[in-house]
Amino acid sequence: MESRSKRNIQQFNGDRYSTWKFRIRSLLEELQLLTVIDEEPPPRPDNEWIKKNILAKGTIVDYLGDTFLSFARGSSTAKSIMAELDKVYERRSLATQLALRKQLLNMKLQPDVTLFEHFTIR
Repeated sequence: MESRSKRNIQQFNGDRYSTWKFRIRSLLEELQLLTVIDEEPPPRPDNEWIKKNILAKGTIVDYLGDTFLSFARGSSTAKSIMAELDKVYERRSLATQLALRKQLLNMKLQPDVTLFEHFTIR
């Protein structure tokens, strides 16, 4: 595998996840490991699938910053690492963002409600 500097893939540090993901997927595709990420693991993995998964996990971990290694620690597959990262960092649809913004705006503290009630009733 070539060095990170030649590939221009920075370690993921919490910023620009979609760009990082695109570059990682391109690298995994080049290494012929993308099937490990895109498909469900077989019920009884053969040696080839196990080797591909180990290499894909190692590649992803190489490009994760130290503070983001917790996403990989408990995962047994490269697919599960990417799924966990997607859950946290992938942008949601505009409709979801607007609904969350409306919900946040409606959470304002009313003058006749105590702070305790505001946080416990909702």
